[in-house]
Amino acid sequence: MLRNKNLSRNGISERHIYCDAMNKVWCEKQVRFRHYLKDLRHSSGLTQRELAELLKKPQSYVSKYENGERKLDFLETVEVFEACGRYDVSQLIEAIKDPKNK
Repeated sequence: MLRNKNLSRNGISERHIYCDAMNKVWCEKQVRFRHYLKDLRHSSGLTQRELAELLKKPQSYVSKYENGERKLDFLETVEVFEACGRYDVSQLIEAIKDPKNK
């Protein structure tokens, strides 16, 4: 079962997703997925606002999927790739694999 929990560390509020043991692998992949999308945006030289404009979405859309408040479906992920000028999602598949199994 997933549980959302807001924590405050040094005055900074952080949103954490806690998982039970059965969902641990899924959660780790979700975190790697989010990090990959953020790195993709950075490597494309785009700010959250610029990417959001290309997607015709508010800036908060990008922020929320990058920090785990929102999940993207497959087609939304493809749209993010295309907006970043990338078209090969096979790199994403490799990025979310368990590093121990690579």
